[in-house]
Amino acid sequence: MLSAASCGRIDFDPTAADAQSPMIDAAEPVQQLACVPSADESLLALYPFDQDVGDQVVDLQGANPGIFVGTVAHTDGPAAECGQALLFDGDLGSYAQVDDSNSWIVDAGSLDFWFRLDAMPADYVGLVSKDASGTAESGHITVFIDSQGRLLSRIQETGAPNSEGVTCSAPGAIVVGQWNHLGVNFGSATVTTLWLNGVEIDEPGTFDTLVCQTGTKALIDNREPWAFGLAAWNSAPGLATPSNGSLVGALDHVRISNAIRDFTGPEFYPPRP
Repeated sequence: MLSAASCGRIDFDPTAADAQSPMIDAAEPVQQLACVPSADESLLALYPFDQDVGDQVVDLQGANPGIFVGTVAHTDGPAAECGQALLFDGDLGSYAQVDDSNSWIVDAGSLDFWFRLDAMPADYVGLVSKDASGTAESGHITVFIDSQGRLLSRIQETGAPNSEGVTCSAPGAIVVGQWNHLGVNFGSATVTTLWLNGVEIDEPGTFDTLVCQTGTKALIDNREPWAFGLAAWNSAPGLATPSNGSLVGALDHVRISNAIRDFTGPEFYPPRP
């Protein structure tokens, strides 16, 4: 069984990241919650989880629908205007999957979504993962939360040493029962950045043997399926299983884009309790 560390690395240039966009005050009150972003030319797929029927996961763009595996329930999203969200109970056999397609072969892009953690993990839980065991492909990505309440994002580079590869928040950044917005920008020629509730995060530290504050890579070589609600870094190539770190919590409005996005706007602040 492989660990997170065996999957690869990302490289990080904090000077370049700081030049891209200013920090904001995450404590500023919410004025409006934009759970349904406007469609634009950069949008590849949007999964709001409001119109799902049976085992079918609806992509509002229509090109990349998915399926539910096992038993995945729906619950209320982070605010009334968000509609429904997916609810996960920690069952490794229950998740949502979107197959690989040429839509995801981009030099630069972004992933963002809303999430809520309902129980702190003993080790880690995956939120969104496009990953598999080994380092045969570059661009495998997993966004996850560890037992310290840290939010982490790892993007793999082929053959990279196990000592590199993750961007991290500070411990305690994720609070049980609280909705959050996450954004990741990635690309072969851009700095990988991780955003939590409108604020860029890049704290020092380690996870397993991975060193925080490292990495840049596109998803261009990644031919794995997307999996929502778990970590797929131990899965067989082309599959989301066997998996690890099944989420106890909720996901809403997963958006995948082929351009770098600005995640500093007030719509990405945490919703009111």
